[in-house]
Amino acid sequence: MQLNKLILDYKYSPGFIEARLWIREGSRKDPKTKIGIHNFYASLITRGCGDYNTSDFADMIESCGAVLRSDVNEDGLLISLKCNTEDKEKLLPLIVDMIQSPHLDSDQISLERQLTMQTIKRQKENHFQVAFNNWRKIAFADTFYKYDPIGLDKDISNITRNDLYNLSNIVKNRDKYLVISGFDSNLLSQSFIENNFSILADRKRFIKKESQIMNNIIETTLPRIVLHETQTSQVTIMYGHKTVSHNHQDDLILRLLASHLGNGMSSVLFKVLREDFGVTYDAGIYNPIFEYHTPFLIHASTTTEKAILTFTLIKSILNKVLEKPLTSKELHLAKAKLKGNYALNSQTIGQKAERKAILLGFKMPDDHDDICLARMQGVTSLEILDVAQKYLRNPFISLSGPKAVINSIREKA
Repeated sequence: MQLNKLILDYKYSPGFIEARLWIREGSRKDPKTKIGIHNFYASLITRGCGDYNTSDFADMIESCGAVLRSDVNEDGLLISLKCNTEDKEKLLPLIVDMIQSPHLDSDQISLERQLTMQTIKRQKENHFQVAFNNWRKIAFADTFYKYDPIGLDKDISNITRNDLYNLSNIVKNRDKYLVISGFDSNLLSQSFIENNFSILADRKRFIKKESQIMNNIIETTLPRIVLHETQTSQVTIMYGHKTVSHNHQDDLILRLLASHLGNGMSSVLFKVLREDFGVTYDAGIYNPIFEYHTPFLIHASTTTEKAILTFTLIKSILNKVLEKPLTSKELHLAKAKLKGNYALNSQTIGQKAERKAILLGFKMPDDHDDICLARMQGVTSLEILDVAQKYLRNPFISLSGPKAVINSIREKA
């Protein structure tokens, strides 16, 4: 298998290794009439490849007490392996076979289609998920992050075995980054590496057109509010914007702001919505890692009686950070919590390997987090205010709940 980069990361681990293979491009590259095909494909490649049918593949993993999984998100496909050190050269070739020679058997395709359709059906019955998916459609209407990786039922029903084989051939030629972590004086022999991997020169980050589209915030004339009517006593509120790429200098500033607003019981959302007014049973910030436009989304679930007040409070909370700089105490706490998040997300060698593989796939330095931690100390409240004003005005809003309530909220938006 051709790799853009292979990193052997010598970390202490008592007798086991963890490997992460990141393949660039995930569900954002789903064809318009095949939304969900990357997720479909990722589920199938662990059900038989190379010399192993579905049963033999599972037996191989389980007999070694190992864990091997394949997942897709918007930006890429991630294959994760955890196994005993002595089994590494027996199991690592399975990762190669999963990409180079997946079986994609017809019976497994039928089973996965059924399971995926069931998942999509459950999502449609989940008001929170419906509100979130609706928010994506308006916030990312002009980008390729518009849909959940799980896909659309009308497209899943039409994906054929030939479609999956075509995608498999495309995936073989995409940028790939493999990080293997563990404590072993001879983590992998040179002959094993040469027999299983070839290292290519890394390619240019991405085409100019793609870069221009995804690294600029363009004001849109598309609708900024979407309503989903349901006859329940619950109201779900999504209030936020798409922002910048993970590699952008303003991403760190936005993460500090997200830490201030939504991280832990000391966060503004928790103190105001839960402690001061008691209006929500769930509230937080969704600020994941995207290669291009990253969502900065406040979400809350409340009752119909408290929905209008909840929305008013969320709006005032965001307006405050758009109008006034954080106090020195608030800034210090936001930095401490974000620093804690970095530590929490790098406790295990698996977390470290995954993070490093994704950063490499984003064409970013693998010590990006250390760079951010050093830079964070000098960030000022005025910088945060400036970045908030740059990206968080005119939010996109998604509401789910009874018609009368969400229409009343819309009038206040």
